[in-house]
Amino acid sequence: MIRKAGILFLVFILATGVLSACGSNKTPDHESSPNAETETAAPEQGPTQDEGTVTVDGAEFKLSYETHHGDMYYKTDIVELGPNTAGSWCELSYYKDGEPLVLVHLVYYEGKTAEEVMAESDNEITAKTVGETEYQYFEYDENGTPGHTYMYTYNGTTYTISFVSSADISALEQAFMNNVRFGQ
Repeated sequence: MIRKAGILFLVFILATGVLSACGSNKTPDHESSPNAETETAAPEQGPTQDEGTVTVDGAEFKLSYETHHGDMYYKTDIVELGPNTAGSWCELSYYKDGEPLVLVHLVYYEGKTAEEVMAESDNEITAKTVGETEYQYFEYDENGTPGHTYMYTYNGTTYTISFVSSADISALEQAFMNNVRFGQ
């Protein structure tokens, strides 16, 4: 009996390790990108919140969990911005008092250019640079709620990142977009 329990425990540990490895491509903080600040760097002037932690209308979001949608990698708050994914579409959402406070739509279009994706749209597209990435950008209305979209084509696939909220989510948007990258 003890041997069976030991084998089951070993199988559980291995399965948990495999599932954990599949669900996250998070790099440990000490191995982050070469441009990342070290722990000994002088703190910057500004908010006292942790890097990647933002507040929207009283709700706190910690963008610390790295994941991906297609070849687009980003950091999210896995608890507060729970993903709902179906194929090439993913929605990160947070509800307050039964109403959506934050919606982030992530969609990719394989084999399509940005022009093909926007062919039937009458939205005015401009350029918007975040870090070293130049996105195509437009604003729109989603059922009476303001929204805006960043669009980028990588390896023949066009990715869109849309933010929708009636609240001021500019800090969340900036923190989210600063952590977006394409490819591994």
